[in-house]
Amino acid sequence: MVADEGTRIICVQEFMERVWLAPLKKTTGQRIFRGQTQAEAQGWRLLPKLFRSDLGQRKRTAAEIMELEGRLLDAFQREALYLLPSAPTDEADRLSLAQHHGLPTRMTDWTANPLMALFFAVDGPCPVEPTVWIYDVTSEQISRGEDSRYAPPDIELNAIMQPSRHSARVAVQAGWHIIHHFHKDSDGVLRVLALDGMKFHRDRMEILKVEPGKAGAIRSELKQMGIHHATAYGDLGSVCRGIVEWLCRYLP
Repeated sequence: MVADEGTRIICVQEFMERVWLAPLKKTTGQRIFRGQTQAEAQGWRLLPKLFRSDLGQRKRTAAEIMELEGRLLDAFQREALYLLPSAPTDEADRLSLAQHHGLPTRMTDWTANPLMALFFAVDGPCPVEPTVWIYDVTSEQISRGEDSRYAPPDIELNAIMQPSRHSARVAVQAGWHIIHHFHKDSDGVLRVLALDGMKFHRDRMEILKVEPGKAGAIRSELKQMGIHHATAYGDLGSVCRGIVEWLCRYLP
């Protein structure tokens, strides 16, 4: 699954060549990508923010996480709907909207666009270990709206979904999500498991690692190709953040 440590990516061309050469994992329904500025070596597993221990001051049990999730979504439903660009038609789209606006949810963000994933991996002034995950999805894994097994929060399997184009951000990012569920062990105890810690999912993935020292040059290449903060996020705050980061590269 993991790319050779001695072959870290140094440019966009090499990245795309590696993507094209990555073998398909059996029968696939869709290839999706996820970029992270940090990876497993820094404790960043393939877990949604709601499940990660960096949310708050301590590690929570699965039961506590479920209670927290309910409170977060209730508050989102109560306080945010009038601000949303569209009205969600089902629970999955409501989660997706919340996820894209920063609420901790049981979703991880993925994209159908490998260059968008590369942008997220190198985004920021000093990415520690820029990493792009490639996941080959089977058609059976893709959630359909009528499939009750994938209705959060009581899903029985990790589900993969393409949200409706409910906002400019999910549209420009060619967004997909993986909806994570709680795993019940033989004693009936609910546990949180990282996607990359399960053999079924691990066997469907490849990892491409980027040389951290080349992140700035890759950001510049992507900018020339039209992929930057304004086109990746589509909001004024992100545009301003991108301008500041660009300016800081040229200040003494």
